[in-house]
Amino acid sequence: MKKPDGVLGMRQILCVTQVARVGNVTRAAAALRKSQGAVSKAIAQAERVLGTGLFAGVRGQMVPTDAGKLVVARFRAIETLASAATSEADQRASRAFQFLTNASTKRLQQLVALLDLGSIDAAAVRLGVSRDAVYKSLREAEHLLDASLFHHLGAGRFVATPGGRTLLTRIKLMLAEMQHALEDVAELRGRTEGRLTVGCLPSMASHIVPDATVEVLRRAPQLSVALIEGSYDELMEGLQSGEIDVIVGGLAPARDFPGVRTITLIDDRIVIFGRAAHPLARRRRKLSPADFKSIRWVLPMRKSLPKPAFESLLARAGIRAELPVVENASIAALNGLLATSDMLTVGSALQMQLEEQRGVLKEIPFRLTSEIWQTGIVLRESTVPSPAARLFLDVLQTRATARRATSRQQRA
Repeated sequence: MKKPDGVLGMRQILCVTQVARVGNVTRAAAALRKSQGAVSKAIAQAERVLGTGLFAGVRGQMVPTDAGKLVVARFRAIETLASAATSEADQRASRAFQFLTNASTKRLQQLVALLDLGSIDAAAVRLGVSRDAVYKSLREAEHLLDASLFHHLGAGRFVATPGGRTLLTRIKLMLAEMQHALEDVAELRGRTEGRLTVGCLPSMASHIVPDATVEVLRRAPQLSVALIEGSYDELMEGLQSGEIDVIVGGLAPARDFPGVRTITLIDDRIVIFGRAAHPLARRRRKLSPADFKSIRWVLPMRKSLPKPAFESLLARAGIRAELPVVENASIAALNGLLATSDMLTVGSALQMQLEEQRGVLKEIPFRLTSEIWQTGIVLRESTVPSPAARLFLDVLQTRATARRATSRQQRA
C-alpha cells in the first residue's frame, strides 16, 4: 500500500464497522441508508488513510484482515463514544448524532482547539488555518446542534458552556482514538510510533516514571513522549479527554473517579520524612505524637485528592497540626522546602528512599499507619491503550515484578 494520506472521518468509521458487522457492502448500505457506492468509497478512503487493506473476500463475505481487526476494534470504541455524546445531548440527541456523523474531522479539530486554547486566533495558529475558518466552524456547529458550545467573552476569547465542554471532551477522545488507529497499523508492521503522554503525581515524578520512560525510548526511539506532573483532578481531566494516555500514582484516590480502571504495580508504605539532619531523625528515644506538635507540614494540594488523605492519617495517629499546612504540587519545591527547614511531609516510602540515597532526606522513625498504599497505573475504562501506552505499561509491570522479587530476596 502507498504511504497513508488524508484524515479519517466518522463517515468512514461508521461504514467500516457496519461492513465488519454484517459482512458485505449491500447489507451495510441498507443499514446505513446509503448507496453501495458511497459505502465502498468510504471503505477505500479509510484504507487509503490507514495505508492498509481492511477486508478480504472469504466465501462471499468481507472479513477483516489482521490490520482490519485492530482498526475495527478501535472504530467501535469511537462509535461507543459518539453514542455516549449523543445520549448526553438529551432532547437534541438526533441533532448531535447528525452533527457527529457528518462533521468533517478538520471542523472537529478546530472546535477542540478552541476548547483547549480559549482563543480563535490561538486555535487558528495551532491548526494552520484562518481565524475565519475557525469562527465559521463554530457558527455552523452551533447552528446544526441548535445549542451554544461556547460563551463569547469578547476580543476573540471563548469559554465552553457546560454542555459544550461535555460534548467536545468526548470529541477530543474520539479524535485521539482515530490517531491511535493509525498507530495500531504501524505496530502491526513492527513500529511503535506516535505520542505517549504520561500523567504522574509529584511522588512519581522522581522515580518509576523516568526510569520506565528511558527504557521505552530505547525500544521505540521514534516515539514522542510528554510527562505531565499535576494534581489528580487535572490529570484525570486529561485522561478522560484522551490528552493523557496513562496516569502513574497512588491508586486509592483514583478509585473515587468514574470511568477508570487500575493496575497495581507496587505495595508501598506511607511514611514521614524530612531533611537528613532533622532533629527528629536523630532522636534516640521512641517518638510520640507530642513530638510533632510544633511541626509545619508540607502536604499535597487538597485538590490533588478527593479528600485530604494524608491529613486524615496524621489525625488518626494522634498528630494535630497546629501551624497551617503548606500545600504543594511540585517534587522539586517539596525537596527544597524540606532540605532548608525543619518542615516534614507524608508520602511514599519509595519516593523517600530515592532521596535518602542522595543524602538529602531521611525517614522519621514514627509508625504513621500499617495500611498498604498501592501504587500503580490508571487507565480509561472505555478505550484500549495505544501501542505506545501498551509498551509503557509492559515496561512498568516488568520493573515492578523485578522490584518485588528483589524485595522478597532481601527479606529472605
